[in-house]
Amino acid sequence: MGAATPPAKVENVRQSSTKITLSWDSVSGVSGYRILQYNSDSDDYEEVASVGADATSLDVTKLIPASVYQFKVQAYKTIDTQTSFGEASDEIVGVTKPGKVKKVKLTTKSSAVTIKWSKADGVTGYQIYRLNTKTKKYEKIATVKGEEKISYKNKKLKKGSTYSYKVRAYMTVEDTDYFGGYSAAAKIKVK
Repeated sequence: MGAATPPAKVENVRQSSTKITLSWDSVSGVSGYRILQYNSDSDDYEEVASVGADATSLDVTKLIPASVYQFKVQAYKTIDTQTSFGEASDEIVGVTKPGKVKKVKLTTKSSAVTIKWSKADGVTGYQIYRLNTKTKKYEKIATVKGEEKISYKNKKLKKGSTYSYKVRAYMTVEDTDYFGGYSAAAKIKVK
């Protein structure tokens, strides 16, 4: 018995906004689906996972933070030892969020606080938040553009007052911002 007619094209492949989770519409009469990821070294799509016929989603893990990935999903049908593949889905672009900013250090001099943090690879920049003691919420006070710019000076502060800061990285892909987690809070009394 030869291989049957190839399965239909997989449609409506989607990604969630919080992590790279691919989901798609099921195709009837298939044995399963294979997930293809673009490899820039070979300039081709390569299989990174396969799932059974009942699956309509897959979490793609072990990816690099603040990176852009391209995927396709393809249905397949196996009869005896013959496997036929349907047309791959349209490409979906997946973006991993930046990692959490680490090692936030504060110094103070002349009614100002200088905030420094560890560089996050692949990001567009960083956002600096300061605690509003009245509302008890952190409010964005600045955006620093460029992954290499890892400091910000907050000027004209009140001497003797204590200020608390958090920093998070962001990356912009096709006019959409993706945010990493907030750093641990760091506080300092202004000199």
